[in-house]
Amino acid sequence: STNAPKLVAQLHAAYLEQGAHFLDAPITGGAIGAKKGKLTIFVGGDQPSFERFAPVLRAIGDRPIHVGPSGTGIVTKLVNNCAGQTLNLVLAEIFALGLKAGAAPLPLWEALRSGASGRRRTFDVMIDEFLPARYSPPNAALSIYYKDMMLATELARDLKVPMRFANLALGEYTEAMARNLGNQDGRIAMTLPLERLGLKVAEDPEAIEEILRRDPPAASDSKRGTEREPS
Repeated sequence: STNAPKLVAQLHAAYLEQGAHFLDAPITGGAIGAKKGKLTIFVGGDQPSFERFAPVLRAIGDRPIHVGPSGTGIVTKLVNNCAGQTLNLVLAEIFALGLKAGAAPLPLWEALRSGASGRRRTFDVMIDEFLPARYSPPNAALSIYYKDMMLATELARDLKVPMRFANLALGEYTEAMARNLGNQDGRIAMTLPLERLGLKVAEDPEAIEEILRRDPPAASDSKRGTEREPS
């Protein structure tokens, strides 16, 4: 289940005192995934314990993934849930804009799920630029992202549609533009939250590709397997 990292730390310490193994291993996939046996398990703990109990975990879900030391399993679950639950409200906000501007619900939904964002799994957006920290040459320049966000939020203002999430995003793109990053890929704005915490992400492209070989992206193009965005 989903619990607080503090509780997991307390349980880990208690088990260690008894000389026992401890893995925090929350699952994701929901009721439908459980019925189909398609569950991902986020596992935190030492590598030997993970390898020892992997057969038990595979009896529960088809994809146990060791994400790091004790506590990182539950942290991953919280990040996963936060992403999904926040995106629900983001989608509702932008959908409301489309409806207010005159689009009908079902055609709008059909069109959106067929677009670049709709065809791609949520975290596949990180593959090409964010994870390897490659923002040049751009797939779609920050200046284009900024222009699109300005147009969308201007439409919202004209229609008197509140756009809380979109305006927060526009603030990030505006800050990135103020740093003269307009010719870089638009996803360079994703580095701003990391920078504020003194963090950086720059992963080995080969390590990224190895993960993609095990679990290919849902959408595809000729280059890498991720849906490309029009400029």
